[in-house]
Amino acid sequence: MAGRSRKKPAPGDVEDALAAVLGQAGRVPAGDDGPAFNYLAERYAQESRAAAAELARRKFEALSLYEALPVQEAFHQSRARQRLLRGSNRSGKTLSAAVELARAVMGKDPYRKYPLEDGRAYVVGLDLMHVSQVFYRKLFRAGAFKMIRDAVTGKWRAYRPWQPEDAARQPEAKLAPPLIPPRLVETIAWEEKGKSIPKMVKLTSGWEITFFSSQAKPPQGMDLDLVWFDEELEDEEWYPEMAARLLDRRGVFFWSATPQAGNEQLLSLSERAERDARLDPFERVVEEFLVLLDDNPHIEDSEKKALASLYDDEQAEVRVGGEFAARRWRVFPEFQPATHVRSVPDVPLTWTRYAAIDPGRQVCAVLFGAVPPPGQEPFDLLLYDELYIRDCSADILAERMSEKVAGQDFELFVIDWQMGRQTQLGSGETVEFAYAKAFKKHRVRSRKSGHGFAWADSNVKGGVELVRSWLRAEPNTGCPRVVVREGTCPSLRTEIKHYRYKRARAGGKMLVTDEPETRGAVHQMANLRYLIGCRPKYVRPEARAVESDVLKRFREKETKRRLRAAEDYRTLGPRR
Repeated sequence: MAGRSRKKPAPGDVEDALAAVLGQAGRVPAGDDGPAFNYLAERYAQESRAAAAELARRKFEALSLYEALPVQEAFHQSRARQRLLRGSNRSGKTLSAAVELARAVMGKDPYRKYPLEDGRAYVVGLDLMHVSQVFYRKLFRAGAFKMIRDAVTGKWRAYRPWQPEDAARQPEAKLAPPLIPPRLVETIAWEEKGKSIPKMVKLTSGWEITFFSSQAKPPQGMDLDLVWFDEELEDEEWYPEMAARLLDRRGVFFWSATPQAGNEQLLSLSERAERDARLDPFERVVEEFLVLLDDNPHIEDSEKKALASLYDDEQAEVRVGGEFAARRWRVFPEFQPATHVRSVPDVPLTWTRYAAIDPGRQVCAVLFGAVPPPGQEPFDLLLYDELYIRDCSADILAERMSEKVAGQDFELFVIDWQMGRQTQLGSGETVEFAYAKAFKKHRVRSRKSGHGFAWADSNVKGGVELVRSWLRAEPNTGCPRVVVREGTCPSLRTEIKHYRYKRARAGGKMLVTDEPETRGAVHQMANLRYLIGCRPKYVRPEARAVESDVLKRFREKETKRRLRAAEDYRTLGPRR
């Protein structure tokens, strides 16, 4: 990456040097035919043959023959620190990642993203069989792709089956040499040599490639130049640990996968890449490249159709379309920003307000909703604001709530009764009692529950089904019963995208259960259930006059004017 102090020669420098030897070998000094002349002629002839043979071998190596498809070339060119190669089975994503690694360790990267020597690379697959049958075979055995002699030049090049002239000569196609040639391998330390499972490969360039199974715990403490994950990993500690290991050397991370196991980290990185796509290419931290089977011309159309026919619609969406299986396991797939996020200019004081609270010391979340008068809006509930407080106490929550509810009437506060009944350490008070006491101190109240709270329904499955029914569009209006005000509730919108059903291992496979996740970042999902579960309805405001928006703005303006006047006012004599 940028910032390396080592001077890097161009990838073709070695070949240029060999060509120079060939040029010099043809210049035999003029003179008499004698022993000296014969000696020089023989020496130059030997050098010429050796240089020609070495140059021919290097031009015959796989990296010299490799031809990238457009999406593969975009992946190779990218300077994002983290890159995703997401796609379908047999799309060429693993080959692209293997070529990127081989270019790095051989000093052949044309975009100079890696050190030329003494680098460290970690390569992580699902298990040791993956290390043997994918990594070792792709990198150190022949056959990463096919090659054929060009009909015009007679030189070897990549086989192009989509071209009729190549397709007609299909029997002449051969397996290309290894991506990393044997001449560069200094030593191999084996995990199990009999099964071709390497542990560490040291190259003559000083680079080290270490292979891991994701079923093991990630190592700690070393700094790295490159990390490659292939397919989805079993232990989710690998990604955060490797991200930290890359910092010191400004290393590069790439992940090639068909997202069929529902890995949340891969999905999060994909969504980060979607956000980063709006930035300048040089400012992107994560960049994603979609590599599909349909776009791979090396696979015949008949084979593509045969593969697709093996799967049902859901499997084909993942294995052929490269879509995330995790998205199919969402608890609320009905939520779509285009439908549920609405531009609502204001939330009038005449609307009935509710708040749901998910208490917690580490994170305390509050979700605010408002119900419009009947017939005024096509929806029944507007989620218009939230609180997401870390390291929270009862007093902090009450203080923040007093800021949110100032000048507004609330109908009801709803709380998670199971968490509310827990006793606080030290005081011996329940969480609910401590919150109510702090609310009274800061004058935070609702009409129905006063400074206290109503208990929310603790039935998670029932609450989920009720929320789903509110998220569906109503036939008569085409609008869902609950919507989110545009520009608000970022935590809610993030959580609802990632809210998943639990997975459990059975028969060696990870299966999806019908139990929603209850741990992690699901605080606003709990509040969403609580808020809709209390069946929020419109209640006519109390008899006291409700300030109009115009009057409210006038009062605020007058208050600011008086404060400014007070700042400029000085008393020069005794007050009377």
